[in-house]
Amino acid sequence: MNPQKLLDILSWYGILLQIETVQLLSGGKDNSTFSAYLDDGKRVIVQYMQSIRDELHAECIEKAVDFTIQMDSSIGFVWKLENKKRFYPAEKWYIQLMNASSGRTITEWDIDDNIVRSLAERLGKFHKATESFDITLYKTVNYHRDRLSEFRILAEHFVHKSGRSDLLDLLSEYTKRMEHLHPVSWLRVWLIHGDPVFKNFLMDDDKNIVAWIDYDMMSITTRLWDLADMYRGYTKMSNFWREQSSLLLT
Repeated sequence: MNPQKLLDILSWYGILLQIETVQLLSGGKDNSTFSAYLDDGKRVIVQYMQSIRDELHAECIEKAVDFTIQMDSSIGFVWKLENKKRFYPAEKWYIQLMNASSGRTITEWDIDDNIVRSLAERLGKFHKATESFDITLYKTVNYHRDRLSEFRILAEHFVHKSGRSDLLDLLSEYTKRMEHLHPVSWLRVWLIHGDPVFKNFLMDDDKNIVAWIDYDMMSITTRLWDLADMYRGYTKMSNFWREQSSLLLT
């Protein structure tokens, strides 16, 4: 969507913005992100999100993000604006409006041992913080319902495609360890992030993780999806090796 049209839609909701830059702060095939200023001078982040399925999905995400922040703000989820909703319908998609965050998107060339460890820790903290999130009203919210959402199938696809024996060995080791440590709980239905790949995190100049963005694939399904998707993000990288990937086991 043209950024100006997006802002015109927000103005219909009484939110007046001026574009700071149309350069994407992040974004893939399903969303785009840019910064803007409110009429009072406050800098905000605006995301145009095509992956939010319907009003129930948007409500689930908004409540889940706010719940996560309340439980553990160090995870890095970004606050919505005071006295504003997080999501606004825009034709058949949604606009997300939230406070500005410092940092830039992590790229594959930023990845090192500390980054891998930090991102894995964030995912674990998110899962722990949301164990008590009430999913009763949102059990039908599953962005991944019609997709392969089992860890072994999803991860094996990318590992076999890479043709790398070191990753094949690691996959076998990782799968066995997950089955040993979490024989039941990992198959339960929980809130998941749905897209915890490295490009959805922001870091500062010292490579500290400062924010975790892009919540539009949050779902109620097995946490194995989150593990598989984080792993998939690394296996697609040419400069990812066994020593780093083994950090995901710790």
